[in-house]
Parts: sequence; structure tokens; C-alpha cells
Amino acid sequence: MNTAQTPGATHVTRDAGERFAPSLIMLHWLIAIAVLAMLGIGLYMVGLPKGLPFKATLINFHKSLGMTVFLLVLIRIVVRMAVGRPALPPMRAWQRAAALRGNDRDAADRLSRFIVQYLRHPFLGHPVAAMGLGR
Repeated sequence: MNTAQTPGATHVTRDAGERFAPSLIMLHWLIAIAVLAMLGIGLYMVGLPKGLPFKATLINFHKSLGMTVFLLVLIRIVVRMAVGRPALPPMRAWQRAAALRGNDRDAADRLSRFIVQYLRHPFLGHPVAAMGLGR
């Protein structure tokens, strides 16, 4: 694979042992698949007419999937704090700062979206239910 050379950075081959923990990799892909599923469901259901029973089912599934993502993100944060992450390859200081903060911002973004949606639903008169519970 060809890679572009960045001036000021040296190319270092990473050892196979310098990988994210398998649990973090699994959580990453579970969250990614769930978020993509939520996006697809959300885009599909906005085109459905109001009052359609199937739309209500999709909305409830979308909410349940969102709560599942929330729990997976919390678990991922705890696991990452417990097992850590591999060292970053050599790079410029601004790139290192961006890389270190990127994952934190991503998790904060997902958590804040969930909290806002969770708090907004009661004010709109919609019950907050997941997996058929809490109705």
C-alpha cells in the first residue's frame, strides 16, 4: 500500500501487539453498524405517512436502537479506560492533539445526542420506551 510521506514525520511500522483490544474493536463495529442502521431507518421513515402502524413500529425500533447505542458507547468508554489504547505513530503536535481529542469528542457527541433526544420526548408528548418497555 502506498502512503504519502508527511514532512517532519517518520514512518514507523507498528507491531502487531500495538492494536486496540479486541473488545474495543468489537464495540466499535457494533456501534458503527447500529448507527448506520439507525440512519437508514430514520431516512426511510421520514417518507412514510403519519398514522401508519408500520411507521410507529419503526420509530419505536429506532428509539430502542438509539438506547442500545447509548449503552454500547458507555461500555466502550469504560472498557477503553480499563484497557487503554495503543500508542500513536509519530506525527506533528497538532495532529497528535486532534487524534487524542477526536475519539473523546465523538463519544461526547453520541452521548449528548442521546440525552437531548431522551429529554425532549416527554415534552413532545411521546413516551420513552425501549424494546417495548416503559410504556
